[in-house]
Amino acid sequence: DHEVFTRPQPTRTAFRTDAYGYSRMAVYNATHLHWEQVICDLSQPTPVVKKVVDSFWLVQSNHGPFGVTPSPNKAPTVVPTAKLSSSPTVSPTKSFPPTRSPSGPPMAPVKSSKPTKAPTAAPTKSSSPSSRSPSLKPTTSTPSTSPTTTSSARPSISLLPAAIFNYSQSHTFTGQQSYLYFPSLSQPLTNYFTLSLWVTPTVSPASVTLMTLGRSASNFDQEFLLETNSRKNLVFWDYSSAAGYGFSTSVSSTTAVPIGVRTHVAFVRNNLVGYFYINGVLSGQITTTTSVSYKKTDLYIGVNYRDGTSYYSGAMDHISIFPSALSASDITKLYSSLK
Repeated sequence: DHEVFTRPQPTRTAFRTDAYGYSRMAVYNATHLHWEQVICDLSQPTPVVKKVVDSFWLVQSNHGPFGVTPSPNKAPTVVPTAKLSSSPTVSPTKSFPPTRSPSGPPMAPVKSSKPTKAPTAAPTKSSSPSSRSPSLKPTTSTPSTSPTTTSSARPSISLLPAAIFNYSQSHTFTGQQSYLYFPSLSQPLTNYFTLSLWVTPTVSPASVTLMTLGRSASNFDQEFLLETNSRKNLVFWDYSSAAGYGFSTSVSSTTAVPIGVRTHVAFVRNNLVGYFYINGVLSGQITTTTSVSYKKTDLYIGVNYRDGTSYYSGAMDHISIFPSALSASDITKLYSSLK
């Protein structure tokens, strides 16, 4: 039985729960601390496992001992810090109802004796998307610690525009039912943005999803997908109900992503033109006449979650999203700084 939460409610409260759970704290550096409240309670009306219900950053703006007032004649010294990485939300393992097609009844789950399904056909330009089959929601694994990299000869990445998403840790994906999920970006993307990540794939299925945005069990509107096709080349496609399909999978990078080798991949959208980069070098471009707008919610790494397919196997690190179209020299700098 559950102990009732009987403390008097304060005058103002943003959130209140009697669910059992725990707190976890991560000290990132000398000035930034991150705290989260996680609930794990199977006795709730809706059982919850490892759900983050509250979090905040504690930032010390002035570097130095607490309780010391800076001299009025001298400005305090502020120590610059690197862009902090986001923490993934761990989702409960439960079945979701079947997704719906744009117009029609719910679709029944597709049963198969194999752990993965055949890749979906490349989308063609259309006023409405084809429905994609649902699956059970997989389990997010715990990220590992970030890798240590040191080299005095590497260029600084502090001169690049600030990223709105940065996951600097190294995470190992085991394939089926292994992925990372982030509920929302700090701001929506425009038609000018950059996707950057380091990948070390260990196996090579027909196609692999690296990243999706705006695509979930209940939504496929204002979405994009960054994937590798059966030839291991990068592809990018997007869709919105208002505009239809934008970029298509019919065009891919000219260079394949090798298996077992840590490789930097990037996609830059500069309005109606997209550029693929492999290890800092331009590897093809793609154009569109359709401008698709994007949601800022449901960022999945390592899975096409709506279809329950295309799971990634291997390691990823330094996953970043920039709200601007980085130049070729910026991509080279980004690659050189972390190789």
